[in-house]
Amino acid sequence: MVDESYRLHHESCLFLASLRDMGRSFNTEKAYGIRSALLLTWCSERGLDWKRITLLDLARFLRWLVDEPLPPRSLRVTVPPRFRLEKSANAVMTGVFEFLRFCSRNECVDAELVARLTETKYLNWLPPGKKAGEDGQFRTVKTKILKLPEPGESGSARPWDCAPGHAPAQ
Repeated sequence: MVDESYRLHHESCLFLASLRDMGRSFNTEKAYGIRSALLLTWCSERGLDWKRITLLDLARFLRWLVDEPLPPRSLRVTVPPRFRLEKSANAVMTGVFEFLRFCSRNECVDAELVARLTETKYLNWLPPGKKAGEDGQFRTVKTKILKLPEPGESGSARPWDCAPGHAPAQ
């Protein structure tokens, strides 16, 4: 990846090299590179220092992902603008979170921010066929704190998606 001066972006190159060293596929490396480049470009366009980004900035970035029209595929045909789906925006955030985690481990980004990107969720009900494990060890999962609801999620709540103390939607 390169910065606005067409110099290699040091942290991004290290991140992509680490993905390669961990044996991730070329497509994973490419997708995460594009997704982290989106964040870096968004920060640059707004005059934000990506190393000092806040949770509120990340929430604004997530909203921008679905509100900003995608570039046209062709200059010849005039078509209505296309927008990124919520599911696609959530996938972008997965790559961004991995980039920020990597940068936190290398002391480029605040570790406290990265710690706040996920929360532990207790599953009152397990998905069909799943066991709780010894002492309920599989009843807790880590979930992203910044995530857009995807179409069909609101009316189709599954019991294992509910927070502790909340009844599933009937």
